[in-house]
Amino acid sequence: MTERGRSLTEMLGTLAIVGILSVVGIWGYRHIVNSHDANTILHDINMMAHTCSAQMVMMDRTECALSDFSNKIDDKYPVSAQKVNQDYFKLVVSNIPQSICQELLNKGMPLASQIIPFTCVVTNQFEWTFHKNLEGAVSTKFCHSDLDCNVCGVCQIADGQSQGICIGSCATPTHACETNEDCNQENECMVCNLEAHSCQDGCEKLEYLESTGAQYIDTGYVPTSTTLKYETHVYTPDMPTAEQDIVGYYILNGGGNVLGLYQKYVFNYTKEAPNPADVNTTSATFSGANDFYISAEANGDTLIKSLTVNGVTTTGTLRAKQTVFSNILLFKANPREKNYVGKMYYCKIYHNGTLIRDFIPVLSPESSQYSGEPCMFDKVTKKLFCNAGSGNFKTNKDE
Repeated sequence: MTERGRSLTEMLGTLAIVGILSVVGIWGYRHIVNSHDANTILHDINMMAHTCSAQMVMMDRTECALSDFSNKIDDKYPVSAQKVNQDYFKLVVSNIPQSICQELLNKGMPLASQIIPFTCVVTNQFEWTFHKNLEGAVSTKFCHSDLDCNVCGVCQIADGQSQGICIGSCATPTHACETNEDCNQENECMVCNLEAHSCQDGCEKLEYLESTGAQYIDTGYVPTSTTLKYETHVYTPDMPTAEQDIVGYYILNGGGNVLGLYQKYVFNYTKEAPNPADVNTTSATFSGANDFYISAEANGDTLIKSLTVNGVTTTGTLRAKQTVFSNILLFKANPREKNYVGKMYYCKIYHNGTLIRDFIPVLSPESSQYSGEPCMFDKVTKKLFCNAGSGNFKTNKDE
């Protein structure tokens, strides 16, 4: 009788199958372990939340104590209770791996008024915020870009992931409210969620504001020196054949600092008092370009100017210090009628090295005095700055 062994192909096929089954088995085991740890964490957090609630409501305590529990969940994850204010408390768990963080996000926590999963993107920490009566609605937001987050939030995406979590907020649901006025006195983009009695974001982030030449923004800020810096991203459909002012201020026969476009140039000039003819211009040539990332700086103390456009820097020298100033505007520089026609994606303004305006485009809350109008929201003052001209700004929602 002739015996035949297995062929090399059959052996390799068998090994491949064994390998696939092993990988699937390991993945399944890890998933089971992660799910178990997540369930354990959520169970203990739920018990702790009820304990804290009873302490603050029935025992009239001002803070939550977890003395009845271990300071670690499952002997692996340190946990602490933190007071937010008289109505809210936080439970914070540390040392959570990213894989378990994702499990926690998928499972949720209905009693929480806010979930902040730092572990997915920054640290190995997970926070749940609770109202003392355990009333609330989860405000965790998944995102693909900053546009998916609230006006002060940014989208943090971990390496290799297609989506992330919104991190940061102008005001959290821990700010109790009864009316919109309770929220927007501190932040004009916030409105009151009447069911949860907490402040929430009421503005929708936009990609850009686009002016037809009749719209502009008054920043309400008057500098006291020429030590200014502008940072902005703009897009012009056609390079203008006459000067157009993107951002700056101007006083007739008194001076100014203006960043703008002209023919094939991006320019930044300072026209200084008392001699209005004394103009210092720094410009960069960008023939054929329409999309500009610009940083323009004028330092009156060291008499240095610089203009960086799309990564290319040009430097110049100021000849004198200016002594007359007026409000800084976006899309315009009073009283010049050389308004910018194009899109603005953001604009930051620094004075003496301090960020004094950080503008992003938004749709204002429908319930606000601006009734859903496209505006700029300043993340520094937390106020809305809307059209001071005529007509309406266009936005990416009009495309």
